[in-house]
Amino acid sequence: MDLISNLQTTLSAAYTHDTSTKFEVDSVTNWPADGVVRVDDGTEWALQRYDVVDVPNKELETLTDPKAIFESSGAVGHVFAIGTTVTLVFTGDYLDEIVPGTPILADGSQALTANWDAGAYEIRALTFESDVTTGTAPFTVASTTVVANLNADQVDGHDFDDVILANGTVPFTAAFDAGPWQIRAETFRSDVVTGTPPFTVASTTLVSNLNAAYLNGATAASWVLADGTNPLTASWDAGAFQIRALTFYSDVATGTAPLTVASTTMVDNLNTDMLDGYEATAFPLLLGLSGGQVLYGGTDAGDDLTLHSTIHATKGYIYFGANSFYDQVNDRLGLGVTPDTNLHILGAFTQCPLSSDPGDPDAGNWGFWCSDGTDSYSAGDVVVKVNVGAVVKTFRLFQYAAH
Repeated sequence: MDLISNLQTTLSAAYTHDTSTKFEVDSVTNWPADGVVRVDDGTEWALQRYDVVDVPNKELETLTDPKAIFESSGAVGHVFAIGTTVTLVFTGDYLDEIVPGTPILADGSQALTANWDAGAYEIRALTFESDVTTGTAPFTVASTTVVANLNADQVDGHDFDDVILANGTVPFTAAFDAGPWQIRAETFRSDVVTGTPPFTVASTTLVSNLNAAYLNGATAASWVLADGTNPLTASWDAGAFQIRALTFYSDVATGTAPLTVASTTMVDNLNTDMLDGYEATAFPLLLGLSGGQVLYGGTDAGDDLTLHSTIHATKGYIYFGANSFYDQVNDRLGLGVTPDTNLHILGAFTQCPLSSDPGDPDAGNWGFWCSDGTDSYSAGDVVVKVNVGAVVKTFRLFQYAAH
């Protein structure tokens, strides 16, 4: 049973102060003398005011008796013409659950006088409006369950422009510090122009799996990669640092030196295939070579081979084996003995083969040979030829046939 409020009825007959006339509206019949209406469900309602076309919202407080609009005598009452629509406004209790007094009116003109708890029931309206001043919460909510479709002007005191949206349509208005928390996303994108770093990083700890297009302003093509897939694009100076590898490989074509070395200090353990353009077979090995060695002085006709004991101005000996040597200071040759003369031979010597007559020696020189019998002397004769003052004389030292 709803509250009886703004109950309207149209009179079927003129209602005057004739006390014998009965007024009947809805289930309200026989207006009682005490001015209280009793309806079918036992609810009692007291008439508060009435509205008619010519007397709108007429308060019954001006009447001596609330029922006087229908049952009074004299000029206090009111006569309604047939067809007049009368609005009756009541107050009362509702099955002892409503405190007697002023009811809530459908037109909203009556305010609550105390807090109202609807219990387990809903209160529905097109619009809920709160006129409490700032400082008092307009709603007190016990449930933390999300309210579907609720579109609030502020969240926790912040306007829409103060917060960011999950769809990324609202930009930040100031720097955002997440403190010790992480910010995660599939992609982080910076649209700041070149000249301003897109990231400011305090930690120097390695970021695993970070694959950047640039490293210190240079692309991957500008860097030498550990896998050797990127070649250098310009000369590289390591300064005072070393470059180490198991193997150094040069693929430059012949005609360009693969190494340029400023230092003349010997490189220990460096084993090269060539020395100054020559293979190893072009050089004699001072420690010997299996199979022996051949030493040439030159490659052109008439080239010489010159041996010196030392590069120093004071010369020494050039040894042939352990006991024979050439005295470079005195220009003497000793075979098996230190030379006291230009040619000094220790022990016997053999001249071979037998020879024909040689030509004349130069002035001041002499020579000897063992004849083979083809010229002036018989085979086996030992002959001496001496040139003194361009006068050459020959004599036989030994006649082989005479012995």
